[in-house]
Amino acid sequence: MKNSRKIGFWVAILASAVLLSGCASGLRTTKSAKLRDNATLLIMPPHDVVQNGQPHEMGKGSGEYLRKAVNEKLAQRTNLKLVSFEPTATINNTTIITKSDALAEARKVKADYVLVLGLGEFMNAAPMTFRPDFATLESGFLFDVASGEEVWSVKSPLMLQKGNIGNHLVLIDKMAASVAQTIAK
Repeated sequence: MKNSRKIGFWVAILASAVLLSGCASGLRTTKSAKLRDNATLLIMPPHDVVQNGQPHEMGKGSGEYLRKAVNEKLAQRTNLKLVSFEPTATINNTTIITKSDALAEARKVKADYVLVLGLGEFMNAAPMTFRPDFATLESGFLFDVASGEEVWSVKSPLMLQKGNIGNHLVLIDKMAASVAQTIAK
């Protein structure tokens, strides 16, 4: 009987560690073409996270954080020449970027591809409330600028969550790694 209690104890500890370390559903994407070697990729400003569909003070800058993280991860995994779009009053981390706007901006800098990402809902719960932190990658599209065709996309939103110690940015780092990994395949 003592052994079964010990096993139960260690199973409970292991389950708690898994729940606190983060739970992730895999990023589901489609990719219709291999990217050309040494191509130029323009990364548009990803949309910041929101709460109940509205901007939230804690989410400000999260899109820029995602852009930098994706840039870093793609630089490690590919030989793409990465260019970041400098936000403007009309195209920034709080606006929805259309395909036509993304392609037009990519043509201006002579990019071969353009990446558009959008974060969705998030929560950065107060510590010890036992509510999980979570963040959602709502959308993602990679377009071939010459043809206008979509060559990579997120099939369904990716929600990552973790325990509420720390902040939600660690989840955005994980999203960036998944985005870079699936684009680089």
